[in-house]
Amino acid sequence: MPIINANHANHANNIWTDTVVLKLCMSCDIFWNFETELHIDRKQFSRDFTNRTEEEVFQVLSQFLCLHMKKHIQDELINNGKRDLLAKLEEVFPKFHIHGQTSNKILYPNDSSNSNHCSGDGKIFICTHC
Repeated sequence: MPIINANHANHANNIWTDTVVLKLCMSCDIFWNFETELHIDRKQFSRDFTNRTEEEVFQVLSQFLCLHMKKHIQDELINNGKRDLLAKLEEVFPKFHIHGQTSNKILYPNDSSNSNHCSGDGKIFICTHC
């Protein structure tokens, strides 16, 4: 499991630090209002450090982000007395995915080589439809 590192949060927008701060946001009818911030050590996922292909890196990174969001939603539902929605979360979780991104766009949101559509704000939308 990749290491989450929060040591460089104040430098998160600098593309030269090892840590990036991402804001995971649900894009889903049922769980649309769930968001969480996550600090990631880029070296755990970057092609330069993992010797994986872009497809492999994106798949592992995407799966990690979706699992983190699921855990966040589970914790919030339990803490807020909404356990009745846990079954619905289990039903829709297999549909969690990230599209319109690459591992570089996620790990280096301020990289000038990204397309103009990359906002640079670190927001990653997790979708359950499409």
